This record gives sequence, structure tokens and C-alpha cells, in this order.
Amino acid sequence: TVQTLDGKKDTYLGGLLVKPIKELSIYYTFSTNAQMVNNNNSALWQTGKQHEFGLKSSFFDERLSLTFAHFQIAQTNLVTQNPAFNTDPTQPRTLLSDITNHGEEVNLVGGITKNLSVVASYTDMKYRDQFSRRVRNVPDNLANLLLTYRFDHGILKNSSVFGGVVHFGQVAGETAST
Repeated sequence: TVQTLDGKKDTYLGGLLVKPIKELSIYYTFSTNAQMVNNNNSALWQTGKQHEFGLKSSFFDERLSLTFAHFQIAQTNLVTQNPAFNTDPTQPRTLLSDITNHGEEVNLVGGITKNLSVVASYTDMKYRDQFSRRVRNVPDNLANLLLTYRFDHGILKNSSVFGGVVHFGQVAGETAST
């Protein structure tokens, strides 16, 4: 039986920003999402909600920006492949799950000095399925750092050198081999 997927669902986005002093902003955002999905020939809505609270500040005459955020995300009716179907075709091909994610994020962007700039972030999150299990191949923490130095005199004038590093925390895998 073929089922037509149609319908509509409204989604929302809103926020509030307060700037108590020139160098500090405090914000809150709320957003929703929705998409129609097919699970084992049944049409249904996959929906999500996100809340984010944060602080943003600037330093060194607004050359450097530091942001701290706390986020909470909930997603319903996420369609995933059922690993049991690979060995037992009587099992459903896909499964529905509700996913939650919450955590903190810190970002640093801008110029530390006239010649040295930075792009850095760190995220610590708890992305879990409806049984509070870690989601495969998604680390609980991530970190990135990129430093750029621009030469403003000498033989290397107007050239730059950069270096970076990316860190992915431990992840849950499907088997020991993955």
C-alpha cells in the first residue's frame, strides 16, 4: 500500500537579547522544526524543539569575541535503520526514536593581537536516545583551534602562517571493529 505524504505544520523561531553593558549581551532563543517522514509505510511528523541561553562578550576594543551557550534539544519520531533487520527480516526495517541533546558550548573568535588571530570552540554535550544510550558515532565533546599569524614587515610581509587542531571525544560504535 502506497501512502501519500502531505500536510502542513507550523514551526517557530523567537529570541530575546539584553545588552546590560556595551561589552556584554545575554540572549535566549527558542526554535522548532518539523518534517514529514515515512516509517514502515506510515506517514508521521518528526518534530523538534531547541532552547538556547547564552552570554556574549567582547574584548580588546571588540577585536575578540567570547560566547558561552547552554542548549537543550529534543527531537521526536527520528527514523533510524533497525540493525536486527539485517539478520531477521521479520523485524521492522526502521525504528522510531526520540532523541535528546543538551550541553554547553564556548567559542572564541577574533584578534588576540594585531598579528595573531584565533578561531576556537569547545562543545560538551549529552546526545542520547530515548533509553539514555549514547548515539553511535557522536562524541560527548568536541574542540577546535585555529591560530593565524600575519606578518606585517620584513621579507614575509603580507603573508600568513596558520596551524590548527581538532579533537573528537570518544564515541559509541556499533561493534568493536568500528
